[in-house]
Amino acid sequence: MGERICIATWGNPQNWEDVNYVLDEDSDYGKTSLKLLQRKIEPDMTVLIGLDTLARRGSSYEEVRESAEGIYRNYLEKFGLTVDKIIIAPGVGEFKEKVDGIDINKIFIGEMSDFYSYILHELEEILPIEDLEIHLDLTHGINFMPVLTYRAVMELVEIIPKKVKLFVYNSDPFSKGVGRLRINRVESSEIPWRPSFIKLSNSMELLRPIDLNESEKEKLFKSELKEYKEAKKGIKELNAFIGSIANGLPLALFTFYPEIELLDRCIEETMKIYNDYVEVNDEKMEIRVKRRLSLGRDFPSLIKLRLIARALRELGVEKKSEVELAELNELREKLFQRNERMNAMISYDLNEIEEKVGQAADWRKLKEFLGYKGNYDHRNFLAHSGLERNAVEVKRENDKILLKYCEDLIKRVKEDSARGLLSWGQ
Repeated sequence: MGERICIATWGNPQNWEDVNYVLDEDSDYGKTSLKLLQRKIEPDMTVLIGLDTLARRGSSYEEVRESAEGIYRNYLEKFGLTVDKIIIAPGVGEFKEKVDGIDINKIFIGEMSDFYSYILHELEEILPIEDLEIHLDLTHGINFMPVLTYRAVMELVEIIPKKVKLFVYNSDPFSKGVGRLRINRVESSEIPWRPSFIKLSNSMELLRPIDLNESEKEKLFKSELKEYKEAKKGIKELNAFIGSIANGLPLALFTFYPEIELLDRCIEETMKIYNDYVEVNDEKMEIRVKRRLSLGRDFPSLIKLRLIARALRELGVEKKSEVELAELNELREKLFQRNERMNAMISYDLNEIEEKVGQAADWRKLKEFLGYKGNYDHRNFLAHSGLERNAVEVKRENDKILLKYCEDLIKRVKEDSARGLLSWGQ
């Protein structure tokens, strides 16, 4: 197996009590399950997911996050633990905390869904594209944290075209006076490759204003979101690429493969602006954090799109309009073979082309070799792995068969590649 990663959610450890955590025949006495799990798992990387609501000070949002991270690091040191990365995610709620005998009011205003989008982004950036064991400890973490973390982790590992095993842990519930808590393996399974995408909307909503006036909205969308505008120009190609994964269309996958560097810049810009629009008021007895933007409904799809694009790049895929038949077969073996239906369909269509395409020094319609008389049909496009007889041209160079889409039908190919994708509003 490849890299072993442990991910744990923590809320506020202030009132955690010592208890004997037990896993199999091993145990550890302390305030958290993480030490015992680290000892048993021996992970290559440990990631702690916490909340910015733990912060006690900050004149800017960056300082708020630094304050929260510092507090988590202090608890880690007290508990005798080390981690490789701490993700400080956005939380919401009103809290009263006693610090040095003084009550401090803490008010965090924003969208709870931002927690999911934020950690999806953070985890996508650090997950390697290789065989993985993910060990997810959901013993700690307040209300929304465990379920949204599980969702984010599951949606990411389902995209990785490698062998991924997921182990999920949660202890028996704690109650006052309990001296022993068993750590339960809630889930232990190999994750099938089943990427789930929601079609990017035409507006490509990456940021949603919550508390902006009209002039601020105009400034945001007209002046600040530059990389977003550039990426949005190719929205139909991005959806066609997503559809090529979901529908099993290998030639479309190469044809519409995205520019990863543009996705990187667009996502980086989105996160910077999101953080820049957080308003912080830090007074003696109160800290108030107000997020004036929310991460938009299309942001998770863009994150997952980048992950599959990164994974495919490591498989040798790049954007090209003319593709060898052997390359399509190689992609089938490396990616689509894990889906029995898609693999069988693609294999049949590629074998037919290999057997029936004869000598062709110049580009010729595929239908000339396959004896097809009808016109372009979107149903045939999806039924034949995107290799619709009217839409594809082929030629032979020595022993190589090359394929490309006909330029006059490329618009319809884009549209039909994205057919069947779920979209917002469905």
